[in-house]
Amino acid sequence: MLSSVLLEVKVSKAASKLVGQLLVCELKQAAGRFPTTDGEAACERVAVDKFEVTRTDGCDGCTDLTDVESAELVLLDDVNSSVYCAE
Repeated sequence: MLSSVLLEVKVSKAASKLVGQLLVCELKQAAGRFPTTDGEAACERVAVDKFEVTRTDGCDGCTDLTDVESAELVLLDDVNSSVYCAE
């Protein structure tokens, strides 16, 4: 069985992948690859769904995927409002 530290590293790596996948969705939206914002939302949903299956059993009780996911989405929204300020 993996130690809780190693499992938390796996959660951290999964969070990094989530951010990367969400950024790909943002870039596709900015490039006009989605005809509506529904396309971006669907792309983000796929990324979030992949993240939500990350294994957390054995992690410390403070490891909460929903909290991590929410924090990443808020962070990206804040950054996007600065980058895509003309929208």
